[in-house]
Amino acid sequence: MRFGWLTLAASPTPETDAACIDQQLELAVTAEALGFHGIWLTEHYFTGESVYNDALTFAAAIAMILVRPHAGAELTIVAPRDACSVDLHPLQPLRIGP
Repeated sequence: MRFGWLTLAASPTPETDAACIDQQLELAVTAEALGFHGIWLTEHYFTGESVYNDALTFAAAIAMILVRPHAGAELTIVAPRDACSVDLHPLQPLRIGP
């Protein structure tokens, strides 16, 4: 059985965004060190809750710093994306990494 870590990176004010982003990167490294198989991000475009603007771009940033890069979006809102930015397969989760 594999376990992943799901995060919603909230930032209370724009002034704390950078610190919250750094914290999420540190937590991803810690989660991997603790044995979690993947890092999953949420998308909350319209509520202002998410400190990162795009879950897939942030997943790529996380994958760059992990030893075993498994990061992706828990749920991807396809409407604001162009066809080239998302490769959707009906039976596979969207994941960045091998």
